[in-house]
Amino acid sequence: RRFSQAQLFDRLLDRGELTPHHVDELALRVATFHNATEVAHAGGPHGRTDRIRELALVNVDAVQAAVRGTLHDELSTIRAWIDQECDRLATVFRARVDDGMVRECHGDLHLANIALVDGAVTVFDCIEFNEAMRWIDVLSEVAFTVMDLEDRSHGPLAYRYLNAYLEITGDYKIGRAHV
Repeated sequence: RRFSQAQLFDRLLDRGELTPHHVDELALRVATFHNATEVAHAGGPHGRTDRIRELALVNVDAVQAAVRGTLHDELSTIRAWIDQECDRLATVFRARVDDGMVRECHGDLHLANIALVDGAVTVFDCIEFNEAMRWIDVLSEVAFTVMDLEDRSHGPLAYRYLNAYLEITGDYKIGRAHV
């Protein structure tokens, strides 16, 4: 179904038309979707530390190939940080899988994949071609939208979205208990 490209969240934001109500509605839609979607089974491939590390390093490799070695030292530092953080958070990753927080998500929830369609917040264009990018921790999905809003200098909307999502789901455990 076609809709106006002017109604994409990134374009609404650029025009100053993305409202707190829109991010509250997005939080409700995403939380409702996450609650209804399939949960990864403990012991399965999804949410494992080695898979998380592998996916992060694929991104570093892609950057390395794109810049042809000009950022070698910086990318080496990022690689080492990814290894260190994956090792440090391995028990958190395992607990999140065990708690049912790794699910079949959208996988690409940036602002250009969210629109107002007939006045309703609508998410579209999920990653169907890559299981590893789609079967993720629900908070990774939320973080993607938060980062996009922050990168566009809209921290208050980013944190409103995060707070609304957490209030709806009650998913506060990772922040208090493990990190």
